[in-house]
Amino acid sequence: ELTHDRKDIGGMINTFIHEIVHLLLEHYNVELKLKDEEKVCEILGTGFSDLLSQNPKVIKVINSVYNNNKK
Repeated sequence: ELTHDRKDIGGMINTFIHEIVHLLLEHYNVELKLKDEEKVCEILGTGFSDLLSQNPKVIKVINSVYNNNKK
């Protein structure tokens, strides 16, 4: 069984969001210098992971909106 402390989970969420931002930039053909793309991904990854870890109710709101619109 794998166990992760809160810091590990925060790091995984940060990396996950960071990589999603790379995918979105590529999908929407956003052309940035590599240095600038990394900075954008770093800021958004860190910003969103901090937001989610410091405000756990945000996930509940997102799930609620998703589940209500799924019907």
